[in-house]
Amino acid sequence: MRVFLSVGDASADLYASLLVEEMRCTGIKFEFWGIGGPRMRSKGIRLLAETTKHSAIGFFAALPHLLPMWSIFRRTVFWLEKYRPNVLVAIDFGAVNRRLTKLAANMGIPTVYYIPPGFWTKNVNSVRRYIHPKVIYVPIYDWQKDILLSAGADKRQVVFLGHPLVDAMPDNLTRRDAEERLKLPHKAKWERPIRIALLPGSRIGEVTENIGLMTKAICYAVRKTKVADVELLCAISPTVDSGKLMRALNRATKQLKGIQVLVFDGMTHEVFMASDAAIAVTGTVTLEAAWLGIPTIAIFTTNWLNRTNAIVIHKLSLPFSGWGFVALPNRLLGRKVMPEFALWACTPETVGEQIAMWLMNPGDAEAVACELLQVRKLMGEKGASKRVAELVIQHALGLTEVHCN
Repeated sequence: MRVFLSVGDASADLYASLLVEEMRCTGIKFEFWGIGGPRMRSKGIRLLAETTKHSAIGFFAALPHLLPMWSIFRRTVFWLEKYRPNVLVAIDFGAVNRRLTKLAANMGIPTVYYIPPGFWTKNVNSVRRYIHPKVIYVPIYDWQKDILLSAGADKRQVVFLGHPLVDAMPDNLTRRDAEERLKLPHKAKWERPIRIALLPGSRIGEVTENIGLMTKAICYAVRKTKVADVELLCAISPTVDSGKLMRALNRATKQLKGIQVLVFDGMTHEVFMASDAAIAVTGTVTLEAAWLGIPTIAIFTTNWLNRTNAIVIHKLSLPFSGWGFVALPNRLLGRKVMPEFALWACTPETVGEQIAMWLMNPGDAEAVACELLQVRKLMGEKGASKRVAELVIQHALGLTEVHCN
């Protein structure tokens, strides 16, 4: 059975690898092809192209990648026409998969859109362009399910099976275990040196735009509190070029006199668990922090061109007052538990003030950590990847009911 997976960013790369593992466990012989990232390649999926290195947020950030992505898109369509897989599984990656799912469905290829885009907009019309009567949609959030149905999808097309991130989370990782894996000495929480985890993003554009703000915020908090015994643990995403990240980090950390910065390739969960607090770029990693119960500050900044683009987009579809929460844990909980700072509100001073408060009052940080743990219940039980694997196989065999106009 031939399966094609279309993936564009780091989290989707992870979810695709989990899905493939579960599909292989069924005993059915599969031939996996796709476009995606390093985790998919490590699972033996034959990639037509590595798309995660072209992942970007914002129109202007995406400009340098338009021609390469157009070429990858055309090659993918040609491959689908020539080899006609038993099923296409599209994961997030709205700019490409919105078009690819419709083309595949029109070719008669069974198509599953797993984890459609987050749909931050409340403008249902902008979501209608994703809907095709022969595509199965598998959202991982309630708001995705609701807006898909509001945009015209039939209820038989929309199947909610849980959040796959739970399958990737460690069951019994302790602080001491994490420290041993990172080769760090054991210390109690908030004992000196205070460890702060830095998660600067899974795209090199995010890293270069956010790492400097993170380090400036640390400097601001250290100056304000006079707590200089701080150690920074930076986790590098597998989708980010480590050389480029190190150059960005070296530029950003010149001002961190006397503060040790340790860099770890991957090992995100270990970095979180060994730390007392964290600063993370908004995205899936904030859910990981919440699930592990780590007091975390969610940030997102970008250059003035992308901010201008944001104004135009949201003027047309969603006013700033209607954005709601930016950090996914806050969105799930329905209230602001994880401190979040985005765009104009995200400055070294605002983020630094929050860090300073936690340095002076660790109990406040631990109260946030306890509240964040409630996210576990909302994300559901393990097994989402297995349930989706079963759905994909059933759809490939023509055993699922799909609404047709």
